[in-house]
Amino acid sequence: MINLKIPNQNVNIDWYLEYIKKEYDRYLWGNSNLWSLINTWTNKNFQKSFEEILVCSHEELLRIKNAWDSNKKSVPDYIVDIKETYLKFAKSRGGIGDSSKKDRITAFEFVGRIEELTCPYCNKTQIENRQNIRARSSQLDHFFDKDKYPFFALSFFNLVPACSSCNLIKHMKSLDASPHCSIDLCDLSNFSFSGVAGDLSSLEILLTVQGSMTVNEKVLDLKGNYSKNKSNLNNLLLKIQENPEDYFKSLDRIFSKREALEIVHDTVLDKNRFYTKPLSKFKYDILKIFHGNDISD
Repeated sequence: MINLKIPNQNVNIDWYLEYIKKEYDRYLWGNSNLWSLINTWTNKNFQKSFEEILVCSHEELLRIKNAWDSNKKSVPDYIVDIKETYLKFAKSRGGIGDSSKKDRITAFEFVGRIEELTCPYCNKTQIENRQNIRARSSQLDHFFDKDKYPFFALSFFNLVPACSSCNLIKHMKSLDASPHCSIDLCDLSNFSFSGVAGDLSSLEILLTVQGSMTVNEKVLDLKGNYSKNKSNLNNLLLKIQENPEDYFKSLDRIFSKREALEIVHDTVLDKNRFYTKPLSKFKYDILKIFHGNDISD
């Protein structure tokens, strides 16, 4: 599991918030403006406006969740209904925004704002948007379940673009660490291996985890998932053998060793960009065994 870094984060948050406001400005609940009604409720219960709930950090969402869990109250229908607004947003041909169908956004546009993306839960599956048919290979997971916490159903940092397999496995289960969290998740897990390159039967992928990644690994079965990647490990090890240290020294006038390793192994070695390439965390850890500090940040 890896951190998800949103490019142009503040710009994308403002863009997202603009369309949610347009959506809610169109509706009344009874005789009251729906946006104002929700704001009154969130201010009373969380001392935060609905706008703040929509864009606050994962850590702040966690604080609010824990406070709510310790003092749960009844939730009015107009708060529960935030889930319905999310469902409109989730449909590629639905959307939220103003009354004009030309000025509405869906989860398709939301995911599309992240140019290159792999599932942050497994870092194995590439997530793509198919522009011509407006289809996406990702699903949006609610890190905090939208049925238990409907007031988080549209919160920017509660939405995790994930592959269908990970989303199905996680479902409503709880994880300890979010891809949106501020801690470096890469420090909480490490891949290694046993066996010999060229002998698939001898190879085994080993994954050690600690801290908040312990629960995540168990829920998502990351060890079981990666145990099936022996062929990828074998190919990586063979390529390492085929490109000894002398090869990289011959390129040092053109590329740094780190850049050359990225090209040779079709990966990224910058932790902040692991989300852009499948298996980047896995390759980083294995390459570090052989190349040490040459690939470190």
